[in-house]
Amino acid sequence: MATINFQISSPTEGSTWSGAIEVANTTDIVSSTVPTSITPSGLSAFTPTQSLNFGPYFTWREQNDANQFPNPQTGMSLDVWSDDLMVDIGNDLTWGNLVSNSPYNLNANKWTLVYDYDGIYAPYASKGGTISFTSV
Repeated sequence: MATINFQISSPTEGSTWSGAIEVANTTDIVSSTVPTSITPSGLSAFTPTQSLNFGPYFTWREQNDANQFPNPQTGMSLDVWSDDLMVDIGNDLTWGNLVSNSPYNLNANKWTLVYDYDGIYAPYASKGGTISFTSV
């Protein structure tokens, strides 16, 4: 097991926030790896069942539904909006490469967030800034 910490910094809207992603191995390819857990700081861990690329963003989702807008919506997700990160993920970036290549610029006009489909709001959300990944 490997822990990949992430940090959202310098957003143009919202606050800085962070968390940890547990993966089996840093040599696994990001796009085809489902993390064993994601723990946003201050929240309980959730267990993703999907790693999905929706073009402008990448999501690790707890709900076992590959539709962009599942119905009903339930569980948690981590949605990262970054054109730069999407290019690397599309080029079969590994978790170790993700650490080496960070930070990544986040899209200034979209919300990178942790979403709680069972709640009434996203516990963490920010626009713009950067996302950095570090290996523990």
